[in-house]
Amino acid sequence: MMRGVVNTVINFGVISKDDLGKWLGLTVFEMLLHVTSIFIFTILLALKIDSVFDFQWLTIFAPVFICDITNLYFRLIAYFRLFLEVPRENVFFVRVCKTQGIAFAWFIFKLFLFIKLSSEDSSFSWIVVFSPLHVLMTGLVFCSCELRTL
Repeated sequence: MMRGVVNTVINFGVISKDDLGKWLGLTVFEMLLHVTSIFIFTILLALKIDSVFDFQWLTIFAPVFICDITNLYFRLIAYFRLFLEVPRENVFFVRVCKTQGIAFAWFIFKLFLFIKLSSEDSSFSWIVVFSPLHVLMTGLVFCSCELRTL
C-alpha cells in the first residue's frame, strides 16, 4: 500500500524515485516524510493567509521543523551504522558531506524564511532568505552530472 502511494506521489515520469533518491540522498521513507510535512505546512499556510485561523508562524512551520528533526535522527542512526560497516573512511565522509550538505541548506532556507515572516522589522532581505536554495541548486547540478555517470 505505502509503496503505491510513494510511487504515485514521487514518480512524475520525468525522474524515477530511485534516481531522485540517489540525487538527493534520501530514502523512500524520508521522501514520504517530506511530502507529508510540506502538505501539512501548505494547509496551515493557506489557513493563515485566508485568516481562517490566527496561527503563529512557529505553528505553521512546525511540521517542516519536526520533519527535519526526525530526518536528522534517522540519518544519525544510518551514519553510525555506515561508519561501522564501511571499512573505507573516505566513502563515509563523502556520503555524509553530500547528504548533510543538502539537508543543511534546506534547513537554513526554512529557518531564514521563518525569521523573515515572523518578524516585522527583519533585517533579512529576500536575497538572503533564498541564498541557501541557490547554493543547493548549484550543488544539485553537480550531483545530477555525477548521477548519469553511475
